[in-house]
Amino acid sequence: ARITSDLRWEEVDAENIYCLVPGSDPKQKKELLIVESFYDTGRFIPGLSPGADQACSIASLMDLAQYLKANPPKRSVMLVATAGHGNGLAGMREFIWALNIRKRELSKLQKQLDQLISETRSSMDVLKGFNPAVPMEDDGAGLFKTQIFEVIKTKVNDLSNQLMQLRLEPDPDEVKIKTLADRRMAFKRLESKTDFSKLTADESDQILQMIPDAVKRLDLLLADTLKRKQHLMSSAQLKNDVGKRKVQIA
Repeated sequence: ARITSDLRWEEVDAENIYCLVPGSDPKQKKELLIVESFYDTGRFIPGLSPGADQACSIASLMDLAQYLKANPPKRSVMLVATAGHGNGLAGMREFIWALNIRKRELSKLQKQLDQLISETRSSMDVLKGFNPAVPMEDDGAGLFKTQIFEVIKTKVNDLSNQLMQLRLEPDPDEVKIKTLADRRMAFKRLESKTDFSKLTADESDQILQMIPDAVKRLDLLLADTLKRKQHLMSSAQLKNDVGKRKVQIA
């Protein structure tokens, strides 16, 4: 018998979920008791992860939530369901980070991400509007060079690796080696360019062919940056919810 398996890892976003129950006592409500449980599980066989053992803690957390609803606590209580338990307690680590980071540092990080988002979008606009026959303004030319040079470096590195492998073969294909070496040299000539308004027809074609790769790279960067900003906003919301309460974690 022959068994064939096809398995692919997928990258997904996981979230921590929390509920704040304000204390009923005027003095004790300034103290905060945090009760944490994880809600994810893992198994060696994909699709067969019942998680019965792991579910006990989250079930207990839900029971506690029902109890607190019927019996409001004197102290404030935050119930937290974290993700990423099997990834080195990733969810809990992120939760603790959000509690410990200062608001001033959070604000600084958010400004840095806003600037990166703005620059990324500007770079995408410049790339999509590139016309070899129309001179670019200094700011646009700087953004264009930065992004195109990143693509050129990647292509030069890829070609260098291919050439190294070909040259190590017992019977190297000299024709293919020369073709790849010429392509690499053409990219290196572009890398030395300082003025993209003076390109040959071949160089313009090369640049136009690289623009989709540069835009795709920026798309990924923008998506990642937006996720990071959302994460910081969630951390800021958590800090606001906790406020100045004295925290104890259980």
